Amino acid sequence: MKRLVFHPKTWCLIWLSTTFLWASHIHGTPAPTGLEVLPQAVPYSTRIVPKETTTLIGSWGTGFVIAPGYVLTAYHVVHQKNQIRVGPVGQTATGRSRWLKADLVKVDAINDLALLSIPEILPAVKLHPGKKVPIGLEAFVIGYPQPRLQGSSQKITAGIVNGYRNTRNSPSEAGLLQISAEVSNGNSGGPVIAPDGTVIGMVQKKIHTTRAAERMQDVIINVGYALRSEQILDFLSSTQVSVQTQTVNLSSTLRPYQIFEMYQHSVLTVIGRSQPENATPVD
Repeated sequence: MKRLVFHPKTWCLIWLSTTFLWASHIHGTPAPTGLEVLPQAVPYSTRIVPKETTTLIGSWGTGFVIAPGYVLTAYHVVHQKNQIRVGPVGQTATGRSRWLKADLVKVDAINDLALLSIPEILPAVKLHPGKKVPIGLEAFVIGYPQPRLQGSSQKITAGIVNGYRNTRNSPSEAGLLQISAEVSNGNSGGPVIAPDGTVIGMVQKKIHTTRAAERMQDVIINVGYALRSEQILDFLSSTQVSVQTQTVNLSSTLRPYQIFEMYQHSVLTVIGRSQPENATPVD
């Protein structure tokens, strides 16, 4: 019988494939199909969060300053969390990243919205007050996707408004905005920004590529969904929050780096934690 001889690189590939499959079998967990909300679970302590321990970390998302002293984020990022931190906002006297304690002011579980108050005045975004934006409008997302893989700094991605995700009984231009700007775990609660710098929505969900491929036998990439700015304004209308609005100016087109510079101090990491009632608070 002829003896099989593998090149060293082939042995390496076989070993990596076997290891990956084993790790997936041991650590993989089932998840629901369809649309996936995007909180980022952070199971291990990391330098970018304030004095955390493994057991206190709950979820990781993005938020943006909606008015002086207020941050808006997705409800599923802070759901059932009794400690919320946002940041980083500058540095402490010792040179560490500075994090702010946030208090939950109002939530809307159906529309996946949460309003937080913070003890800091930061530049606020401006919201588009209209019911719709043109399909095909360029759309930018700023947030903190996959911090354990991509690092803790802000990231910006670009795409367009593909259309609306509506039901059979709803108007064609109602429901969530569908966007092609790439979003990942950790982007939830982040702003979707038009090319003139106006916020037109909030990132909330995406289609899970691998699960969709298994069910539909087709690869679907970069399909994310955002709550429209009009729905955000409805949520805030019953509060004392003073929101800035401006209609999207279709004749104004900023470059991505200009949009990033405009709002980099208005977009923050949001960390939700569940701490036992008898535990000592963590600063």
